[in-house]
Amino acid sequence: MEKDISNLLKQAITHHKKGDLTQAENLYMEILKIEPSHPDSNHNMGVLASSVGKYKESILFFEKAVKS
Repeated sequence: MEKDISNLLKQAITHHKKGDLTQAENLYMEILKIEPSHPDSNHNMGVLASSVGKYKESILFFEKAVKS
C-alpha cells in the first residue's frame, strides 16, 4: 500500500510541476481517499488550491498537513 501511495505521489508531483493541475488534484485526492491524513498530499493540495484562488479550501488541507 505504501508503495502505491509513493508512486501516486510521484505522479501527482510531476503533473503539478508541469501545470496539469486537474490530474495532480485527482492523484492527490486518490491518495487522500486511501490515507486522509497523508501530510505531503494535504500540503500539496493546499498549495494547489491556493494557487487557483481556493483559499478557504487550502487552509483545510494545510491544517490537516500540520496535524499529521
